[in-house]
Amino acid sequence: MTQTTKRITKLIVSIGLAAAMGSAWAFPTKPIRVVMGFPAGGPLDQHARLLTDRLQAQLGQPILFFFLYV
Repeated sequence: MTQTTKRITKLIVSIGLAAAMGSAWAFPTKPIRVVMGFPAGGPLDQHARLLTDRLQAQLGQPILFFFLYV
């Protein structure tokens, strides 16, 4: 291999490693906000809160509810 070929190979490998490391960040990093368009205590609210426990366990992030019922 020539010096130029070695340099190009090293460049390609380093770019690939940098791309792989950049995509390995954890998601999400902030609490998840759920905006409900219905009043608290309704059927949709109850279903969402049942799913919240499982989502919090899977994602490891708190889930916050906001009720914007007009």
